[in-house]
Amino acid sequence: MTQARNPEMILSSNYFEVVNEIRIKSAEVLNQAKATYDIVLKAKTNQKQVEVTRLKFAVNDKAIENKFPMISNFYFESIFPLKFILIDDVLKLSNFKEIQKSVEKTDNILKEKYNGDGLEYIRGQFLDQIETEEKAEQFISSLSIINCLNLSLKRFCIENVVDFNWKIPTVGKLKFELKAQQVEDNSIHFSANELNKRDFLQSLNQYRLQNKYESIKETEDTILTADFLSKIKYEEGTLNIIELNSKLEIKLNDYFQFEENITIKSLL
Repeated sequence: MTQARNPEMILSSNYFEVVNEIRIKSAEVLNQAKATYDIVLKAKTNQKQVEVTRLKFAVNDKAIENKFPMISNFYFESIFPLKFILIDDVLKLSNFKEIQKSVEKTDNILKEKYNGDGLEYIRGQFLDQIETEEKAEQFISSLSIINCLNLSLKRFCIENVVDFNWKIPTVGKLKFELKAQQVEDNSIHFSANELNKRDFLQSLNQYRLQNKYESIKETEDTILTADFLSKIKYEEGTLNIIELNSKLEIKLNDYFQFEENITIKSLL
């Protein structure tokens, strides 16, 4: 992809329907879930300010009812709306102080209503992720929806290779070098099929040892396969997404299998 970014290209407000499906087998345990939600994206006319709000969140087509997942979701909902400044084709968080105040308000409400080790564990894990502005930026930029929006902003990037991170359960952050290919006038595919096996094993073994499973030793028979593909269809000549489909598949022999699909579809 060698097309230069046109500074006059428009990013408009939009309303998206999002489906995020995950299937993971790790440490001999299989889990799968489907999350659905809507995203309201508001873009200011100067094209530099972007606001993201999440609505109608559900898991496996149902509202969250169990106590601890509900508490976790209350904390997570409190970070919205997210506000960004668009700098060099990247969404830069701009409302950290507002987020802190919103989370603090939610935290006080939850502490009055609930107590016990479960609350304290969820609370500690979440508050640590937004303790500082730097931590909050890292946490929010790793969210699947923000990751995908950031990737979509690379439409007019002049590089053929895009550095890209994707965070997955039990392993953490994965680093890819995505190859960009314009397949049609208004469609781009970003793809990668390589991961650093040593780094991957180190992160996975850390999780296994924490959960009292034996670590995996690297041998000639240890085979790691990875495939990432994101297909993005845009409105003609703009950064506006019509539909985005991203899929990641990872397999490490019989020790670890992971598949994630995320679809973002404009309803406007």
